[in-house]
Amino acid sequence: PAMARIEPMPMMALRAAPMEPMARSSVPINPNETNRANLERWKRALESVTKPNKEIFFEEAPYHFCSHRNNLFVALKSDKVYVYETTSTNYFEEVNLVDIKVPSIVAIACNANYLAVAYCTGKDKLKVGDKKLKGNGVVLFARDGPKVITQIDKVIDREFVKPKGLAMNDDYLFDSDFEQHAVFKFDIQRWAQVQELKFPKDEQPYKISVNQSYAAVTEMTNHTVNIYDVGNFALRHKQKVESSIKRPSSDKSGPFDIYLTSDNILLTKTNWQSTIALLDINLNKQFEFDIDKSVMMTSFAMIEFHANPILAIGCYD
Repeated sequence: PAMARIEPMPMMALRAAPMEPMARSSVPINPNETNRANLERWKRALESVTKPNKEIFFEEAPYHFCSHRNNLFVALKSDKVYVYETTSTNYFEEVNLVDIKVPSIVAIACNANYLAVAYCTGKDKLKVGDKKLKGNGVVLFARDGPKVITQIDKVIDREFVKPKGLAMNDDYLFDSDFEQHAVFKFDIQRWAQVQELKFPKDEQPYKISVNQSYAAVTEMTNHTVNIYDVGNFALRHKQKVESSIKRPSSDKSGPFDIYLTSDNILLTKTNWQSTIALLDINLNKQFEFDIDKSVMMTSFAMIEFHANPILAIGCYD
């Protein structure tokens, strides 16, 4: 069955394994930009927690996650989005189920005012309600607290070929396009593109996560995590990150999904099935853990609003 595993911090999955630090690159970021005490707390948590705190079951696979403050958004394989409100006691209440009628969702992101949805149908055109859309694109739905207004509020006006990643902070929306070898940055106030980060033709940006200081991008061809200044896209750090946990030869190497915390700690999915690595801002791998060999992990998100953050993992068997 499809499910979402909700795990408190201290938390993590069904197994934790200590890892050797990876080599630093030649462009280090100030180590004080990582909260060392918090990183140690996370490492201890990975060693101690062996099972999820809560499981929520769905009628189909929960493919895409995002969070804002105490709300968790879960997009299913179809066009439905569940919204949950969380409490400090790890209680989850379903507060909204939205039928957004946007097919082929590939990523979601949110901030205080909007839920952004990236989709990729491969068609020339698409009609959603009274909106005529491009076949691949990004649309936004207005938020009223935990409620999501089902009418499309904004449409990002640019040609997308194969959007894969989506992220938002208070000021900007970011979209990675696998086939255009680029990450695009849009000003939320003006809804205009303000920057384009071009990758070499032999590199393909995949997923992206941002906070108010940095943007973290996973790149699939060379299996790297790239760290950029969120303001000007200056490259601060780049490191190959692969799984060190032995997996079947059929499993694909990442990194895939990524989450950058507000205090500059990263979690990234290191293979296609079920492993997540914990990295500091200099991309030193601190731990890697396998949530459960018997399931396929789809995505994950952190809810940092509470004193003990919560990790939500989507999976199916």
